[in-house]
Amino acid sequence: MKNQKPKKQSKKKLVATVDATPSWESLAGLFIEWIQSGNSQQHQDASESIFKMAKLSDAYRANLKKIEMHDEIIVLLKSIKRKGSVYPFHLMTIQEFINQSESIK
Repeated sequence: MKNQKPKKQSKKKLVATVDATPSWESLAGLFIEWIQSGNSQQHQDASESIFKMAKLSDAYRANLKKIEMHDEIIVLLKSIKRKGSVYPFHLMTIQEFINQSESIK
């Protein structure tokens, strides 16, 4: 048996990303305090953040409505498909539309 060099063992490093972004709920109290007793910069920061939160909330709700509408359309089209129909206003079959829609979602 020949003298063999010991194999180098690789040291694997565990890398993790931690999201330390505060929630809007946790910041709400701070914004209220800034509005009630903060300086002018804090008033401005709190106001901008509240409007940003409102804009994001509106965008989220609008997206949810689109998803709900999409799901309702798919249910409707699946029920029409059972009757063997084809879109009267388009050359795509109902199954093709359903497949395309589900692949996007």
